[in-house]
Amino acid sequence: MAYDANLLQSIRTEVIPAVCGDTLDENYLAEHCPKLNSLMNEVMRTTIASGMMRDITAPTVIGGKTLKPGHKLLVRVLPA
Repeated sequence: MAYDANLLQSIRTEVIPAVCGDTLDENYLAEHCPKLNSLMNEVMRTTIASGMMRDITAPTVIGGKTLKPGHKLLVRVLPA
């Protein structure tokens, strides 16, 4: 965003409906702001502690999807 004014403006435009005075609608941000979500995921990807990264060593089913050995899993903790 520091190098792309258009991206900064599009994210600002995307989040404006979530701000009302001094309150912030976090549900709106989570459900209606894909560019902001992508930005947050990229920041987490590049700065996250290695403790949140796991190697898949055996076939593992999570949420109906099978994770295969040799891949990595990035654990993301969502706010309550």
